[in-house]
Amino acid sequence: MRTKYIWLIGSIALITIIVLIIGTQNKSPVIPPEVKKEIEKLYLEDYIKRIVAINELKEMGKKATPAIPYLVEILGDTTTVFDVPAVSIGCQAAVAIGKLGERGFEVLIGALKNRDPNVRLHVVIALGILKDRRAMKYLTTALGDEDAEVRRCAAITADEIDKKAFTGLIANLKDKNIDARIPAIKVLGKIKYAPAVEPLIAILNDQDSRVKIAAIEALGAIGDAQAIEPLVVVLKNDKNPNIRKEAVVAIGNIKDARIIQPLIYSLKDKDIVVGVIALSSLKDITGQDFSLDSEKWWEWWEKNKGSFANKN
Repeated sequence: MRTKYIWLIGSIALITIIVLIIGTQNKSPVIPPEVKKEIEKLYLEDYIKRIVAINELKEMGKKATPAIPYLVEILGDTTTVFDVPAVSIGCQAAVAIGKLGERGFEVLIGALKNRDPNVRLHVVIALGILKDRRAMKYLTTALGDEDAEVRRCAAITADEIDKKAFTGLIANLKDKNIDARIPAIKVLGKIKYAPAVEPLIAILNDQDSRVKIAAIEALGAIGDAQAIEPLVVVLKNDKNPNIRKEAVVAIGNIKDARIIQPLIYSLKDKDIVVGVIALSSLKDITGQDFSLDSEKWWEWWEKNKGSFANKN
């Protein structure tokens, strides 16, 4: 009888503990009045008032942790001034979350997987503002984001946090192993890493056509005008038609008036495909269409090149 009584008391005590635990877990965190006041302002129409509220929460530190779910709700908000993403509501909300202790940082990193590209973009920009080195491994993943702007900003942010972030990739451009060089070239092009332009130009004379094509594609993706002349040299002198095709595509991707003359020259390339690609780029940049008739293109260019003089 005594044993059953002890067992009953123990069971009641265990049930009581379980109920208390569940109750604690389901209980909403208490929001301090001053935090609640700023949370309410997050939903106002006035941009300035919302930004001020976000900054107030940021300055409160861990005390404002209960505001994190509300800040997460506005991470995708693109409302800004002067078309600057860094001062958008969403980006500033991301910065604030990152300032709210360990929990805030975890939430911010988790948001990099959000389906909304605006959310991911704002988080990446915010990580650059916060300059938290713990973010580097997550930014490396963001370099492969499906959204081009997210990838671009992830590269810039990683470079801001750690100037040596991409030195490994640049170093790989000189690796004797082609299997190490080509992936590095492709990544640099994919993230549009501008500091890689000169090292990429330097390998345009590589003896391996695969390396050369990868470098040409990367330069075209980055779109820096300083690559025009080196690419034109390849276009005019390389005997491999496949390389000339890639060169004319890359040149066409660089939106600069200086590409017009080399494109007109390319209309008479021995490989008709090179000429067709050149024509497509010429139509895009000039709005004209004289088919593959290079004489008409030269005639038009002589009359109109002055109007393109300031577009370099």
